[in-house]
Amino acid sequence: MTVYLVQKLHWEYNDNWFEREGDEPVKAFESRDDALLWAELLEDEARRAIEKGEGVGLSANPLRVFGGTERATSLTYDELWEKLDEAGLLYPPPTDDLYEQAWWRALWPRITPVQRDWLWSLLDGVQFYEVIEIEIGCGYTKSLWEDGELNVE
Repeated sequence: MTVYLVQKLHWEYNDNWFEREGDEPVKAFESRDDALLWAELLEDEARRAIEKGEGVGLSANPLRVFGGTERATSLTYDELWEKLDEAGLLYPPPTDDLYEQAWWRALWPRITPVQRDWLWSLLDGVQFYEVIEIEIGCGYTKSLWEDGELNVE
């Protein structure tokens, strides 16, 4: 039987930035759509924590937490700057550069939810949850399921 497992991605500090170091199973679902929805809700919670400076690394700046643009996004630094500028998010501009913590702390509360989701979509290297497909072998029993979910704790 195929199940869809939501995993929390574990980020470990390496004295410079956070790197992905293992995964933690959260919940399994019979439906891929249900698993994706659950992962999306958890991802949103993790992003809000970063925005408040309460998440991984206790920083509101995802570029600083995840080691710069080369790790946080598939865009170059200049491409990211250009997209933020085109969207009107660089006003006021950072004093120094996009690694400025104070600029990110000021940015998050002043942008709309649509802008926030768009910005996170640019940061495609920053992910906190994922859904993987796994096969459960013959040792599986239907009695482990509750409401279409398999608790993996």
